[in-house]
Amino acid sequence: MKFKRATTALAILLLVIAPPFAGAAVTPGEAAKLQSELTPLGAEKAGNKDGMIPVWNGGYTTVWPGYRSGQPRSDPFASERPRLPITAQNMQQYADQLSDGVKALLQRYPTYRLQGQRQVQRAPNVEYDTPSFLTSGFSLIDEGLLFVGNLDRYDWKLVGKKEMFVPYNTQRFHLTKVDQALGPQHLNPDYMRWELHRVWVVEATLAPGKRHVIPKRRFYLDEDTWQALLSDGWDANGQLWHVGQAMPVLVPEQPGVVVLAHIIYDLLKDGYAASNLLNEQRRQYQTVIRWPEVFFPGRARGRRGSVIKRFFFCRTGVRTVSPTLLGSRIKSDASHEPVELW
Repeated sequence: MKFKRATTALAILLLVIAPPFAGAAVTPGEAAKLQSELTPLGAEKAGNKDGMIPVWNGGYTTVWPGYRSGQPRSDPFASERPRLPITAQNMQQYADQLSDGVKALLQRYPTYRLQGQRQVQRAPNVEYDTPSFLTSGFSLIDEGLLFVGNLDRYDWKLVGKKEMFVPYNTQRFHLTKVDQALGPQHLNPDYMRWELHRVWVVEATLAPGKRHVIPKRRFYLDEDTWQALLSDGWDANGQLWHVGQAMPVLVPEQPGVVVLAHIIYDLLKDGYAASNLLNEQRRQYQTVIRWPEVFFPGRARGRRGSVIKRFFFCRTGVRTVSPTLLGSRIKSDASHEPVELW
């Protein structure tokens, strides 16, 4: 299977999907904003008017006493209480801050609320919209981490930036046993955590002469980390079909936020696949030293990173555990108010 760094691919979307800006030099004035108005990754430091998006002050950098990288991480938000319950009954009040996929889940499931082998060789036919054998076809190969792989099947458009409710700092979920965290039709909302974040909205429409079973997709990229946190996908009839959610974990020893676990809901099959779960793993995400170039033969050179276990679970009952080479996905973090959706 061909694995690429999804965060890298999505981070460069701004260059790919906005040709007028490609190659444009950054002015001294714009560069100076990184010392004042913007974070090192270009996000706005300022909070929003109601304070649900706080002022960025450097994020979480304090490691828990006695913690060693790779151990399950404590939940620094265990004592907090959700500030804003969102249900199917009141969702219209916040419709502009909810993705189409999240709204569909709220409407479909009234109890839903927002509160392999290590491979280095490319298999050309196992990419794009090939059904994933790891999830019994509930998700596609290019839906790993919501999007992974080549961008050439779509025309990409940067829609703009807006405030959206997204999963964030989901420590509690990853400290929960699998059978408790995963419900029969959706994740158990008791262990989920949502925050209001500024996100970049990016749309992908099928390019002329190309084919893909999901001809239209929309991604929501966290401004603070450039990681895709939500995704929506429509079928050829314009019906909302696949809904993706990433599960970011706070990693203060970096410091940063890491996305490994992700969920793909299939609204037509009325099921979902949860991949890369850290739950019940004695060793979770571990920081390791950089491996030397000689470790990576041929085309695999440059695919350095952490060897972790990927735990896959889909509602067909298929489970598989396999060590896989994944690139490090480390970004910065900011603290936000918790939100409960149900």
